[in-house]
Amino acid sequence: MIAQSWRRAWREVVLLYTFPADVRRILYTTNAIEALNAKLRRAVRARGHFPTDEAATKLLFLVLNHSKKEWKSRVSGS
Repeated sequence: MIAQSWRRAWREVVLLYTFPADVRRILYTTNAIEALNAKLRRAVRARGHFPTDEAATKLLFLVLNHSKKEWKSRVSGS
């Protein structure tokens, strides 16, 4: 199914490789940002509700702090 999708949009797929390497490296980091956002959403959803804004802020801080420890590798080539 993925191969069919790529074939249908081949011009757009190949266009990605026309960008300079520095730009492509930034585009690739989008996956890391999406993963972090998903982690934050999961934490909020698991908690359900918060008595105060400060409680929500503390939870997000803890999730970000924990995620920072997991991020050991840098973007390749940087």
